[in-house]
Amino acid sequence: MVNIISFVFIFINFFVKKIAEAARINANHEIILRKPIRVTWKKNFRELDREANVYIRNISPTLTIQDLDSYFSKYGAIFSSKIALDENGNSLGYGYIQFEKKEQAEACLKQGELQMVKDSECKMEKFQPSKVRDKKDLRNNLYIKNLPDDITETVLTVYLNFEIFGILLFILGLF
Repeated sequence: MVNIISFVFIFINFFVKKIAEAARINANHEIILRKPIRVTWKKNFRELDREANVYIRNISPTLTIQDLDSYFSKYGAIFSSKIALDENGNSLGYGYIQFEKKEQAEACLKQGELQMVKDSECKMEKFQPSKVRDKKDLRNNLYIKNLPDDITETVLTVYLNFEIFGILLFILGLF
């Protein structure tokens, strides 16, 4: 009898490493309730080489995690891989490959920023945690409220001559 306590992850201990490896390979990325599971060797996450993580963009919706694993394994041992999914299990177009070693990630990135993975031209870059990334403020939309009910676009542009500050892409409103 096997006792299972759910913490959204489990540890499984096999008696023989060869059997554990076969189970890891066969179960990795299996879909359970619309979510692919990840099966890796038990490792303290603090011991992972943070420099061995590659961020991948422009992942085609037709690409599978198995496609990514197959392609990127030529650079070295993959500790884990992931394609980000929405709540319906559809690809969000980006993912990650965590290699075992920094040198493997560097070999991948050395091949170029753009690489063809099956039918998808993916863009690779070194993963940067959000607290490290350059957080540029990309807001460029202004919201203006409390305008008179009878305002027109012409009157608005006369009173608020925003073009003196630079190129105005468009004004969207209900006039």
